[in-house]
Amino acid sequence: HNQPFLADADSTVPGWLLQDLLIGQLVLLVAFAHLVRREAHIALPMYCWAVGLTELVTELIKNYVGRLRPQYYEACGWDDATHTCTWDPARMPDPALPMDEESHSFPSGHSSMSMFSLLYASWCLLGAARLGRPLRVKGVDVGGPAVLACLAPFGLAVFIAASRVVDNDHWPADVVTGAVLSPRGYSFGESRRRRGCD
Repeated sequence: HNQPFLADADSTVPGWLLQDLLIGQLVLLVAFAHLVRREAHIALPMYCWAVGLTELVTELIKNYVGRLRPQYYEACGWDDATHTCTWDPARMPDPALPMDEESHSFPSGHSSMSMFSLLYASWCLLGAARLGRPLRVKGVDVGGPAVLACLAPFGLAVFIAASRVVDNDHWPADVVTGAVLSPRGYSFGESRRRRGCD
């Protein structure tokens, strides 16, 4: 727990950027669903329900487990003389940091939310690309590059999850658990697959 502290604003993917990414993706998903199949009324509530469910499960586990973050001692204003956290603003690198935030490491919220939303985006794009069928543009097979393009959002989700370990905000197990939790949020949409993104 002695890793260097990095404020959220200085993180590779700050909280505000993840929030903007989720909102932007929601807008694009609804527009995509409307343009492709005129089913924005299905995509919007499904996405919102899944985001809410993923966030709820993640926060419940965070509050129950209470695992300390890798940079806990530096963030809490650790006093070597008394061997205690002082929570003294003069000793803390971020005096505005809430006390309970440092014991919410497991699982990673960034990992669960990005993995859900961007994996869902890749799933929708792969469905729209009609995998398994020839995909040609002006006689040229573009199936391989199209699949790679469809998987780009998933690659971004993996990058966001990995950045949480690099920034000392989470342990690797926190990130992996957040990633595993996320599919639970959207799996209820499987019954809509033929009408939704498939």
